Amino acid sequence: MNNQARKRGRKHKEGRNDRPVEVDNSSLSSIPHGLPHTHSFEEVDEELRAYYRSVDAKLSEWEQQDADKSLQVTQEELEDRELFLKAALSEAQGRELALCADFDCSKTIENMGRLLDSASQKAFMVSLLGSLPKELLPASPSMVSHPYAAHVLRVLLLLLSSRSRSDLNPERLEGDEPRSAKARGKIRHRPGPRTHNFDEDPAGIPAEFPSLAEKFLFKILAETAEEQLRALAVDQVASPTLQVLVKIEANLDRASLVSKLLGDIVPDRVEETEATAQLFNNFARDAVASHLLTCIIAHSPPPVVRVLWQYCVAPSISSLVNDPIANFVVATIIEKADSPELSSFLESSQIDWPELVDNARTGVLRALVERATAFHSLAAPAIGTVCAAFRLDPQVESEMPFRCMLSLKSSTAYRHAVRREKDDRRRKMVDPSHHPEGVLLTEPSIQGALLLQAILRLPDPHNELVYQSLDALPIEEVLTMAKDRIASRVLDALAESPTVPLRTKRKYIMSLIGYYHTLLNDQLGSRVCDNIWKASDPMLRERIARSLFDHESSLMESRYGSFFIRNANLWVLKRNADDWRQDQALKYSSAHQSPPDTGKRKGGPPDGTEPGHHGQKTKRKRSNLGN
Repeated sequence: MNNQARKRGRKHKEGRNDRPVEVDNSSLSSIPHGLPHTHSFEEVDEELRAYYRSVDAKLSEWEQQDADKSLQVTQEELEDRELFLKAALSEAQGRELALCADFDCSKTIENMGRLLDSASQKAFMVSLLGSLPKELLPASPSMVSHPYAAHVLRVLLLLLSSRSRSDLNPERLEGDEPRSAKARGKIRHRPGPRTHNFDEDPAGIPAEFPSLAEKFLFKILAETAEEQLRALAVDQVASPTLQVLVKIEANLDRASLVSKLLGDIVPDRVEETEATAQLFNNFARDAVASHLLTCIIAHSPPPVVRVLWQYCVAPSISSLVNDPIANFVVATIIEKADSPELSSFLESSQIDWPELVDNARTGVLRALVERATAFHSLAAPAIGTVCAAFRLDPQVESEMPFRCMLSLKSSTAYRHAVRREKDDRRRKMVDPSHHPEGVLLTEPSIQGALLLQAILRLPDPHNELVYQSLDALPIEEVLTMAKDRIASRVLDALAESPTVPLRTKRKYIMSLIGYYHTLLNDQLGSRVCDNIWKASDPMLRERIARSLFDHESSLMESRYGSFFIRNANLWVLKRNADDWRQDQALKYSSAHQSPPDTGKRKGGPPDGTEPGHHGQKTKRKRSNLGN
């Protein structure tokens, strides 16, 4: 989802931001929303235009041949096509910009681009980008806020400043192929295999790209005043482009743009520091500028983060964490803060932690827990803060922490929700449409699941709050969560987390013996079983596999269970158990890069103990979770 399309806070019918930004937006009226002049590129002569029309006709002919399954394209024809494309590409040398701006020729160039290999695509784009920035650089300051030109400038800056292909579109890291079969079918056939060498060969990025991006940055900063930049920060059109400029400036180890936006923090000058803090708070509470502020924090070095925390965040922390928009900014700066700042933040008595849970603004809590994985001294205070926020007493009701955090409700609100559900069942009104937004009040929440996953990544024993609570739940409730699209992610994290003790994982895995066949018949439950299988040592895998012997035939007919059965090789276990154990031991060893536990202990301690988690010794007898 685009950053600007992301909605923050609760939805309101009359408006989401009840606190208007105090930034002076009057300077917006002085920003030109039109380009200073209309660009006219070089004209394409009729002879060249006719040539590319014939090229397009040839491409259409190839497409019809490829669509006809009765015709098979030979290797010689593929080589002829490649030579034809190279000849058409050579005709465009020096006139790439004019061809791309022509109504007829641009379509042909686009169709050719789908058929070219990566090297030819790259050569064409390098030549095109060699002339395009020179044409757009003089008009770039006015393009920042132009409703149509801003997007073109932003994409160009992203391309010039990118260090890898993933930088061009962070939301699509798996490649640029469409996901649906229908969309993939529309892609034209190209000769030879389709390869991408942009990421594999970073040195292949043109050396002039960073310098061109730097020229755009300096040009925009030189011709835009501070008041205009601050007005652009709250503008929906201009703010995304400013984010790209912040990233370009961070790569250059400069802070001119940030200084113009927020001002310089000078501890000896109280007035200037207070002005910067006021700008920071205004931007943090604005639905548009908060994204820019988050980008600035994410790309700032630690000294700058410390200064922003001390002078801009800490003095108004209680109001910022409870703001529907500013809490996202606080969560971002927490992810980069150091241990001293976070320690004082956790000890602060100004923050009403239960109010964050009641208002479903737990991003700050999750950021605290995730940061505590880097600073182990903060793990205990972070867990204490989470318990205080949810009004939990694990010693009284051990099952409540998991339930409350998963549903994102305090213990009081959870009990009230349970009573309401019981009343609804008695009145035969269990239909989810009876409740607001069609969701039952005790349904798992995404925010709660993310918080639980973050806690499970804390070092032991600070993560025992979660798995002890899970152990206290009825097995029926655990099975229901394993089939839920949100709660199942927490069970996956329990199996995958390297900080959860091995004895805890064994207890969790063994508790599901006798129920794996029910989970394998479910789409989400089968994924939980796959992750459990990966986390299990060979001895546990054998226990799981033998529990499925009686259900093998039915699971082979299952849409989801059949994959697990084939992966487990049950038929090999039945025919030759020793070969099966050896194969599983090799797979486990290669996956975990450690000697597997095959059930035969060699050279173990004479007192009947085995190495436990983090080098501790635990008794061989299985104990309850957390003991």
